[in-house]
Amino acid sequence: MPMNMSDHLNCKEREYEVVLNSFKESLYKEFHLERLNSKLHDWHKLDFQDFLKEILKTGEKLNYRKIMDWKRFFSIQKEKAVTLEKQIRMQKFKEERCLN
Repeated sequence: MPMNMSDHLNCKEREYEVVLNSFKESLYKEFHLERLNSKLHDWHKLDFQDFLKEILKTGEKLNYRKIMDWKRFFSIQKEKAVTLEKQIRMQKFKEERCLN
């Protein structure tokens, strides 16, 4: 049975939340954080340099290899989040047009 617009939107929103929360879970585990500050909580709104600054503020010491690993991981996850965010906005726009 094909998905209707609303089901498709719900699916994309859940996928978006999974990407955001999985990344935050990685931060908690990797850096042994008890909580995330507001900037790290909204990691997907940062560029990598600002993300790195926030990680360093936690007192974490990162070597070059670890920085490069996180840069790759951050870039991949941010691209997923941004893509899903755009798809969600487009789907909402389509739904609004259909309702009007």
